[in-house]
Formats: sequence, structure tokens, C-alpha cells
Amino acid sequence: MKRFVKQILVLALFAAVLAGMQSRARSDLMKAEVEPALELESWMVDEFFWNRGTMDWTPAIDQTLALEAWMVDDNYWQ
Repeated sequence: MKRFVKQILVLALFAAVLAGMQSRARSDLMKAEVEPALELESWMVDEFFWNRGTMDWTPAIDQTLALEAWMVDDNYWQ
């Protein structure tokens, strides 16, 4: 009798989870996603913002790295 009750409870739990998954799939996954309308702001079309000469266009260069004595010392790494 206990085994029968446990089987019924497991089957009911499984059915409830499955029904919940199906209802969620129908409600959320099938909705079309709507994007908000794009808006132009004043700085996007401002000629002064895009053509000002204060920008620094020189490429960034790293400092040269020098090898130190301990880096090539075999005794240090063994």
C-alpha cells in the first residue's frame, strides 16, 4: 500500500512539474521581443563634438622591457 501511494505521489509531482514547464514555455518563449525606439541626442549630431582637434591620435606605445640578470640565470630557475 505504501509503495502504491509513493508511486502516485511521484507521478503527481512529475505531472505538476511537466505542466508547469509547458505553461511557462507557452507564455514566455513565444512572446515577440520589442526593442525600444532609438532616439538621437544633440551630441550625436553636433559637428563640434566630432570635429574638435583636441583628440590625441598618437598610438599608445609600451615601454621597452629589459632583461635582468636573474631572468636568464640558470641557477635561479633550477
